Amino acid sequence: MTNMKMEAKRVEKEIPVLAEKPDYPYGLCIALDDDSIRRLGIKEMPAIGETLMLYAIVKVTALSENDNGNNISLQITDMELKASKEEKTDSEAFYGGDKENRPPMYVEGF
Repeated sequence: MTNMKMEAKRVEKEIPVLAEKPDYPYGLCIALDDDSIRRLGIKEMPAIGETLMLYAIVKVTALSENDNGNNISLQITDMELKASKEEKTDSEAFYGGDKENRPPMYVEGF
């Protein structure tokens, strides 16, 4: 998995001097309402700062490719949230321990 934290030089370039500087780019924060929390099976609220594992399936809903840069809009269609207690490799955490069911590492077009 890729850590999406913004580099300091990008923060300085994009965020006004007096504003609170975010660690991550706009759009990477997910807010869950009561219904979503219930559907995900969360019975006890996690502590602020606690690390959880988010597994998600997303659908590409929009693309923008131009001289100013590229953008991809993703809609989360299915997700699972679990406590991050076990240390696993990224592949094991996302696809499970069964190597036969893992997808190929190369995806055409990327």
